[in-house]
Amino acid sequence: MKTNLKRFFMIGIVSIITVISFAIPTNAYAKGDANRDGKLNVQDAVYIAQMLSKGKANELPDEADYNSDSKVNIKDAVDIAKKISQGASSKTTTVKQTTAKGIPSVVYITPTGKKYHYSSTCNGGTYTAIKYADAIKKGYTPCKKCVS
Repeated sequence: MKTNLKRFFMIGIVSIITVISFAIPTNAYAKGDANRDGKLNVQDAVYIAQMLSKGKANELPDEADYNSDSKVNIKDAVDIAKKISQGASSKTTTVKQTTAKGIPSVVYITPTGKKYHYSSTCNGGTYTAIKYADAIKKGYTPCKKCVS
């Protein structure tokens, strides 16, 4: 019975995912960004479903707990798919996480640079998302162009 229920949810998620073909951009590591690509999109729902079907729920990051019930399960994938389908009427929805001081909780760095950026498109570099606190700990300083 459990296997049939899992299959039912997987089929439902895959059906929803095939209908939806856009992403909601976010700053990386936002709630629901299970694959940590910096976007809340259908790939996150698929990733959660795949990991659950392989019995690897414990390998999913905390961000996969989209509904904040302290456990990652198929409901998180379904809720992500619902959120995305609700946003289908608008082109994008931005989710920006900030600290209490208004500093983004996630910033962007390049492999060779020593500056952190608020924008992942500043100077056209190839950026990786990193938590602000980690960037500070590693000695990164603010970019004069995009961090004002």
